[in-house]
Amino acid sequence: MPSVGVIEIGSNGLRYEVARIDHGLEEVEYRSAERSNLIGLLDERKGLVSPRFRTAVVQKIENWLADGRTRKLDKLVVVTTEVGRAVERIDEGYWRRHGLVVNTLTARSEAQFAYRAAKRIIDAIGSPAILMDVGNGSMSIALIESSGETELFTLAVGAERLSRIFVNNKEGADPFPDFLKKEFSSVSEATTRNIAVMGGLATKTAWHVLRESQNSRYNARLLSGRSVVRTDLQRGYSELRDIVAKRGEEFAQDFVDAQEKEPWKLVHLMTGLRFFDAFLGFVSAQRMSVCTDSVRHGVIRFLGESDGIGEDLSAVW
Repeated sequence: MPSVGVIEIGSNGLRYEVARIDHGLEEVEYRSAERSNLIGLLDERKGLVSPRFRTAVVQKIENWLADGRTRKLDKLVVVTTEVGRAVERIDEGYWRRHGLVVNTLTARSEAQFAYRAAKRIIDAIGSPAILMDVGNGSMSIALIESSGETELFTLAVGAERLSRIFVNNKEGADPFPDFLKKEFSSVSEATTRNIAVMGGLATKTAWHVLRESQNSRYNARLLSGRSVVRTDLQRGYSELRDIVAKRGEEFAQDFVDAQEKEPWKLVHLMTGLRFFDAFLGFVSAQRMSVCTDSVRHGVIRFLGESDGIGEDLSAVW
């Protein structure tokens, strides 16, 4: 059984996962994560990559590469999505100068790997379907037709930008602003589709409305394949809005996650509840299924299924 590893540089942090692949199924052997607002350490307007970005990223990756050598992995790749594309736009040779072999996925490649990661969920819910992977800096969309034909694209709209739209959007305003309608113009309102969602914004939102109690510790793996109905999203948002209004944001933060009281989680959740409700309304759907895998899991499955690395990925070894 091949043993493979993927290091993912995302807009909201770093993740490292090692798995053994057996007949197309992966068994996770090790995973580690380092949360950090990496996209906030870049300034594209000034063309600057903060020195703190190197501190946060390069040293951690070097440590994980050393771990991969110790484990004698058959294959190991480093991938990055929107944050990596931003780095390349600012400083094209950044990764190479720091001695790293990093695969900066194109928008289409990101969508392809997201689709590969979620294919089991798509097969279960049936097509036509829409798969939406909402990251911190971007959003990948796959439109899957009943014929199997798939259209893939990525939007430069992620959780960070959505939070500025949906948390501050006044009550009674258009729930799906015009610029988003334009961005989603490829999604036909006339066609009834099954919806699958993935990414941190989706899983945290689903956990909030499906958890058994306020004190239930977040566990994304328990959500895979479960459905969230639109009325639950609406109820969850109304409930949070009332708590903030009557008891304040500090109490609402405890309500969102009793284990880790971090202010960003409240904004993140209120964004997810409003955005997914608005999106379901936009596509005339009443429920969405949750996929807890991500782009890196799509990469892991690709590595496990291929004899070599393939033209799209360069391996560390």
